[in-house]
Amino acid sequence: MPGETLRPSRFPFSAICGNGAAKTAVLCAAVNPHIKAVLIRGASGSAKTVLARSVANIDPGKEVVNVPLNVTDEQLFGAIDLESAIETGRVELGDSLLKRASGNYLYLDDADLFDPRSLTALLDAALDGNVNVERENISASYRCNTTVLASINSSRKYVDPHVLDCFDICVTMRRPETAEGREEIIRRNLSFQEDDALDGDFEKADADYARKVVAAKKILPKVKVPQVRMRDIA
Repeated sequence: MPGETLRPSRFPFSAICGNGAAKTAVLCAAVNPHIKAVLIRGASGSAKTVLARSVANIDPGKEVVNVPLNVTDEQLFGAIDLESAIETGRVELGDSLLKRASGNYLYLDDADLFDPRSLTALLDAALDGNVNVERENISASYRCNTTVLASINSSRKYVDPHVLDCFDICVTMRRPETAEGREEIIRRNLSFQEDDALDGDFEKADADYARKVVAAKKILPKVKVPQVRMRDIA
């Protein structure tokens, strides 16, 4: 179903093996409302989608709204009821994925395969927080406070630089290089598929992450970046 809401992933955030940088990026996005778009790159099978969906496990009350690859502009941004606008003078917008994603997360898998025009407009709307819909000289707008999580396959080399500039953070996920690491991934997946024991094993860890996210949101306004860190960033 286009635009289905992805309920909190049953595969726990804390059960994803390795990839500390990518997990930290998702945690930062969960805490900081100024981070509006995170791009996750990686080869097929590196758990990009699993990570994006698992964010709902660590950010209480949030959901992940999926954007299908074949989405239309009307589904994504909303459509104006022209007949109603002409007859009554009232401009009304139907439901849309961006409306549904306000206050939640919006997820795009294989973002580089989306129509570039629609993708750029979506990212601009997320960064600006305002969605404008125009049709036949009739326009309407609504506010949208969402965080975009997008993934792309790193084997596809070219991504439009303008699109990349729209992301606040770009991280790469990698599969474990050791046999032991790959065996651990298999073990966790089998355990999860067989009896959900994995969920119980990592439930406390995800709950701990969720508490830390809530606490971090409260203290974020008080955080100041010291001069030495600014120099490191520069």
